[in-house]
Amino acid sequence: MKSNRLTRIIRCTLLLALMISAPVNADVVVIVSANCDATALSRREIINIFMGRYRFLPSGHAAKPYDLPTTDPRKAQFYLALTGKNISDIDAYWARLVLTGNASPPDEASSQEAMLDKIARNPWSIGYLDRSIIDNRVRVIFDPEH
Repeated sequence: MKSNRLTRIIRCTLLLALMISAPVNADVVVIVSANCDATALSRREIINIFMGRYRFLPSGHAAKPYDLPTTDPRKAQFYLALTGKNISDIDAYWARLVLTGNASPPDEASSQEAMLDKIARNPWSIGYLDRSIIDNRVRVIFDPEH
């Protein structure tokens, strides 16, 4: 009985590991609320907002960046495309900043759907999602792959 349960746990764990490590061929783009006055941001501005260097959008409003959970492979894809750094480098960067009290990382949305809702409701929020999930409540302002 215990070996059957252990076997199921191991199989589930392996399946989850494969799902998490599987490459994502998503078209990840940076979005803001449709009510935001920003129409486009440069790569440098996006990097600076997501890396805690800028706290404001060009309009002067405080930017509210959101991240996906680390378990979502889109997060790693986004930061690699944007900065050329892997997610462990990004996590180490934020650990140093948080330790020194110089900045806080973006808030984490629990899922793409949650991020979409948060960004749609707040005109000064910014995040990244797979293009396929975007609706008319938000607007694409940057594509890290182009």
